[in-house]
Amino acid sequence: MTRFATTPLVAGLAALMLLTPAQAQQETDEITYYDRTAKKELKLQAKITEETPTRISAKIGARTQEIPTADLREIEYFVGAGSKPTYRKAMNNEAELTKLDSKVEPKKAFDEALDAYKTVLTEIGTKELVYAKRHLQFCIGRLMARRAETDPTQAEPAAQTLEKFLKDNPEAWQVGRAGKLLGQIQETAGNNAAAVKVYEDLAANASLPKETRQEFDFLLARALIQGGKFALAQDKLNKIAKIFSPNEAQGQRVQVYLAECQTAAKKYDEAETELKKILTGPSDVMVKGMAANALGDCYQGAGKPEEAFWQYLWVDQYFNGDKAEHARALYNLAKLFDQVKHDAARSEACKEQLLKGKEFAGLEYQKKLARESASKGMN
Repeated sequence: MTRFATTPLVAGLAALMLLTPAQAQQETDEITYYDRTAKKELKLQAKITEETPTRISAKIGARTQEIPTADLREIEYFVGAGSKPTYRKAMNNEAELTKLDSKVEPKKAFDEALDAYKTVLTEIGTKELVYAKRHLQFCIGRLMARRAETDPTQAEPAAQTLEKFLKDNPEAWQVGRAGKLLGQIQETAGNNAAAVKVYEDLAANASLPKETRQEFDFLLARALIQGGKFALAQDKLNKIAKIFSPNEAQGQRVQVYLAECQTAAKKYDEAETELKKILTGPSDVMVKGMAANALGDCYQGAGKPEEAFWQYLWVDQYFNGDKAEHARALYNLAKLFDQVKHDAARSEACKEQLLKGKEFAGLEYQKKLARESASKGMN
């Protein structure tokens, strides 16, 4: 009789098949993640056994799968059959807050989601569901941060909630995301020094993935620029520059940020020269989008709105692969079509594209335009 070897995957699936539906549900979390091999989002039903700032480990029968935190999209933790409907209600209401075309009143969705998350947290308080409890605490902070985007009264309590989460859970996989939300809240609220401190701490956090620490280095440099601390920003960027080759996309990104330091310091000629080198050289196409936007900002600062207009248009038409940079270009085009080209229709079209485009959901310039539009509507 022919015998077939049992692979770990087959053994894992067989183990799951031995469980009753109730047992399988009881022991699994639903993990949504990006699979780099398949190049698409997948869902995995598994029991999370370990979490760190760099990865999570999930057990499927006898097999363990590790997923980098950078690839995680969302996790729906097991909270018990009784609490699951309330948990789902919270997630659904939170999702409504990210939809610009949502028919749900934002404050109502926020209040219901917040109450539901807190209810579930109370209901599972006596159960040994450490990772689920921690994630619920993060979800509450994330929810408050989202609400703070349109309701400034939520900024301080959101910041306090996220600060507490970071202090209490240094080993959580959500650390990088919580830190980024906290820094964004502080920046939006005008607390530049607080944002700088957040980014400094996380850039120096050795438990975070290298790529995440580097991202916080860039956020730190940007916050320093916005705070008028150009020398400190340049010092930080010069240190980052030593890590990358000038031919690497990240190395070119550093050069764009250094040029933005010069723009912020009103050294427009120097900034223009550096940015044109990047735009005419063999740079990564994503970096060229950054550089064109930065040159547009440089021209605006120098009082050359016509020249600025064309740089943003280049990003919109040709260098639009990076959605954050595309959003930045649309935001500026909406103003310049009106102010420079006196084309109100094209200006409104840019606003509508930025506000309603799902690809721009949650991005900085979409939120900025939404706040400005809401403020005008109240006046």
